[in-house]
Amino acid sequence: MGKKTVLVIDPPNGYLYGFPKPAPKNWGFYEWEEKKKWYIEQGYPKEKIESYGTQFYVTMHHMEVEDNYLEGKANLL
Repeated sequence: MGKKTVLVIDPPNGYLYGFPKPAPKNWGFYEWEEKKKWYIEQGYPKEKIESYGTQFYVTMHHMEVEDNYLEGKANLL
């Protein structure tokens, strides 16, 4: 099987909350409030996001995965 990449997102101390996680489809088009909602839905504490104010940042990179990685993960397609 071939390989492909998936954009993954890692907020500050994300490992404590199950990050890094694959970004949802069309992530680059999300407004800040949509991204904030997604972080919270994924388990990142709202209070933590708000504590950073305008200095909230994330690390993003492409992770190489097997072709079948996205099977059953419809929200990422």
